Amino acid sequence: MLVPPAFMLILSPLYIAHMGSETFGFWMLFYTFIGLLGVVNFGLSDTTVKFVAAKHQKADAHSTQLFVKTILTAFLVLSCIVATGFFFASDLLVRKVFHFEREFVEMAGQLMPLGGMWVALKLLETGMSAVVKAVQLFEKAGKISLSANLSTLVFALVSQW
Repeated sequence: MLVPPAFMLILSPLYIAHMGSETFGFWMLFYTFIGLLGVVNFGLSDTTVKFVAAKHQKADAHSTQLFVKTILTAFLVLSCIVATGFFFASDLLVRKVFHFEREFVEMAGQLMPLGGMWVALKLLETGMSAVVKAVQLFEKAGKISLSANLSTLVFALVSQW
């Protein structure tokens, strides 16, 4: 948990020397957007893991499928809201909140919606991975089956070379 911040602290001077302070600042701004996932997520991924694992363990396929469809729809809606919010608020954020220097305002205005899309895609990925994590964590047979399928796939790929 402490390794990524430690690497960032150590490597920041190298990044700044290579990219320049302005580009590094934009890059860090996007990492800050990714940090927003903890707020935007509202605990849905933890809830997903717990509920899907419990229902999957009881072999309640209908409830599990219904919940998975509902939660993935919720993640999709949240992702669309976040992306749309960043798209429409990008000008306001660039000009009033972050106070970019004049020569970087246009670039920041173009990058802000991309940052919103990045956050939205990461949010969708979080929802999907929570479902997969729930099934894999609490079902040994699923792990064995996944391993068998993966090894078959790897063997098929290797045999093609």
